Amino acid sequence: MGPGRSGGHAVWVVAASVLVAVASCSSPSKTTVTVSGAQAYAATTRARSAAIDMTTEVIDAKGRTSSEGSATGTYSWATRQGSFVAKIGPISGYHLITDEIIDGATTYTRPSATGTPPGGLRADLPSGWSEETWTTPIAPGLLDLLLAVIVPGGEGNTEVDDPAAVLAQVLSAATHVTGLGRQTIDGSVTTHYRAAVPMSTLDPGGTAVPLFGTGPVPVDYWLDGSDQLRLLHMTLTMKAPPARPGTVATTTSTTLAGDLGSRGSAGATAAPALDFPIHLVFADRISDYGVAVHLTIPPPSQIGSQATCSARGDGSSCYSSTSQATAPGR
Repeated sequence: MGPGRSGGHAVWVVAASVLVAVASCSSPSKTTVTVSGAQAYAATTRARSAAIDMTTEVIDAKGRTSSEGSATGTYSWATRQGSFVAKIGPISGYHLITDEIIDGATTYTRPSATGTPPGGLRADLPSGWSEETWTTPIAPGLLDLLLAVIVPGGEGNTEVDDPAAVLAQVLSAATHVTGLGRQTIDGSVTTHYRAAVPMSTLDPGGTAVPLFGTGPVPVDYWLDGSDQLRLLHMTLTMKAPPARPGTVATTTSTTLAGDLGSRGSAGATAAPALDFPIHLVFADRISDYGVAVHLTIPPPSQIGSQATCSARGDGSSCYSSTSQATAPGR
């Protein structure tokens, strides 16, 4: 078998460059907050499963979308089982598609792609399915939960797919919550709330501060008449390109390929320049609560690599039958 860090990690590396689609809603009016976080958590948890549609977008000051990603499927947080199709792109005309099956502590991923990857990105993808079993998953922070949507269950983080777990972290981190009135989301009458979450709570390590500043981040969420989460939305704004060590950022535009470390390669198409500020938009839509979740586990003949993984410090270690691979922390 090959090294343990397989398709899931390859997708994660690419996904770090992508970030979500905002749902169109009617104009809200302010109202009083009437549903507690405990009520919403309990109601969402009781449903046991749902259809989940997670999306991300990178949008510049001129309203241009440079890249986008999505992960669509069904998931049961009661049994920790689900299946998703994740899509990332276009990145200079390159699209990455990953089928993922989550079965408790084990995930199966099968990536495919269309187009030519821009320079700096690996074009070779694992053949067949990759299997990872996590004995100790990485404990995700709130920013991980909100942005790691393109790899459902990635690195053992099934909390990414649990809407109640995400909502609970948002509400426990919020300094205050404001009710913004009734709105209809996907045919359901909901109440719109906005939580103010300090950046220091979103990113305790401070790695995102140079990109997004120190101010509180608004996280919007919508609860239906049963107090269940229907939509969660967040926007991070990068006002200027980050300064490189020993320099001061002076430009007002950048390219996605440049941010990925691309310096150009044969067959790669240059990414369009993006004008600041750049908005990284995340959304998580939940529907069909209680839906039955069906899995089709790949047979052994279709599994190209297997690994056993565990969290270690700020990263993770994975052991295959022949070697060990260590993944850096996010």
